[in-house]
Amino acid sequence: MLIRTGIPNDLRPIIWKLLIQQQIVDIKKKYGKYYFRDLCNTRGSLDETEYRDNHQKQITLDLLRTLPDNIHFMSPTCKGIQQLEQVLRAFCLHNPIIGYCQGMNFISGTAMLFLGVEDTFWFLVAVTEKYFDKSYFDYALTGAQADQEVLKELVARRLPRLAAHLDHYGIDLATVTLNWFLALFHDAVPFQTMIRIWDCFLLDGTKVLFRFALAILSIHENEVLQRCDTISVIKILKASVRLTYDYEGLFNLAFDNMQPFPSHSEIENKQKWYLNILRERLNRKQQLRKVFTSLSLEKSRFPTIEVVTFSMTHEGTGFICAGHQTKGIIIRFTLTNNISTMNKLDTEFDCKIFSMALREGEIGYVSLLSGYIVALQINDTKSEILWELKISDIALKLLYSDKLLYAALASGVLTVFENVNKIIPNAIEMLNLPISTAPITEMSIVGDTLWLATACKVTIICS
Repeated sequence: MLIRTGIPNDLRPIIWKLLIQQQIVDIKKKYGKYYFRDLCNTRGSLDETEYRDNHQKQITLDLLRTLPDNIHFMSPTCKGIQQLEQVLRAFCLHNPIIGYCQGMNFISGTAMLFLGVEDTFWFLVAVTEKYFDKSYFDYALTGAQADQEVLKELVARRLPRLAAHLDHYGIDLATVTLNWFLALFHDAVPFQTMIRIWDCFLLDGTKVLFRFALAILSIHENEVLQRCDTISVIKILKASVRLTYDYEGLFNLAFDNMQPFPSHSEIENKQKWYLNILRERLNRKQQLRKVFTSLSLEKSRFPTIEVVTFSMTHEGTGFICAGHQTKGIIIRFTLTNNISTMNKLDTEFDCKIFSMALREGEIGYVSLLSGYIVALQINDTKSEILWELKISDIALKLLYSDKLLYAALASGVLTVFENVNKIIPNAIEMLNLPISTAPITEMSIVGDTLWLATACKVTIICS
């Protein structure tokens, strides 16, 4: 009861540590007292090589995005940044199967405000290996996706008007709520509200996430029902949730007004049911991808032109993206009096370029086979990487229009980046709109509508 009514700030570090230790007794017993220190001192192992190859780059990109307004996390030399990198690296070495997922930096950074560096490491271990199922942070986020299906079922039962409204506009609730679960409501609700949710989560586990998600959706239901297009609904849902300052009212609704609430066993059975369905779908996708990859590898020795795009500010100037599976180059061309000059940019990539979009100021965005989107400042044949961002799948097509960058993903999701500039777009500035189970292969803006091609279907969205 103390935890639900709010842990006093001076007791929170002590109680959090006790709750975490209860979860990881067996893990600490297995690895020993100095395990974290040993991980921090590990150098030259195979796991260390895998960390450098697969995770170090993304962690480095995410560190300064974690708590940019906190004095301890403002620059690479800050103690908080160095300790956060230490925690994330140690976790990758501890659990190379999960490795690093975007969102872990937010969980660890916030935990570090209340716990020491080693306890923060164990906090992350407890969250990923004890509180959540091991499938939660696999490469397809299968466990997290299963929980979203459970949540949608609960919303349909508890909030039928909201469920019908979202269904009418073809909005997948997981577009908003997936990050609530993955990052434990970080940056979804005000900080004090989030910390109170964490108090309950550490005591009661994942079931409370469903309680709070339903309560938050219930509080803001009427605001969402007033919006009548896809992007507006998602925007108002995200914006209104950030105004959930009345955590007392939220807690009363979540625990007192949600009765009867499904039991732990009922929720667990639903999770297993959806997990099996999602795994079957994933296996089918993997089989299809293997076929596609094998066909692509046969052609990988031969460089091909993938993209031709024209400058928005320099008439007669454009860019050609060429290469193959393991190399991507960009060539700048200029047409003057029917004479063409071509020069290769100094930036080269170690994988295929799928698409390129240009904006004013000679800034270009390229999507790579590796799943990254890279922003480039281009000056003649010189180019500077402004930012790199790993997204959930390959962007087959990029399109820039009116300060928005649209990415059509191989997973059938449309990702929209708002206010793209020199700063890395964070989760707040991204909208993920599930369009189809098939890849989005082409898109175009006509007037105020966005046209998307998927398999044998065309989807039109008011932009």
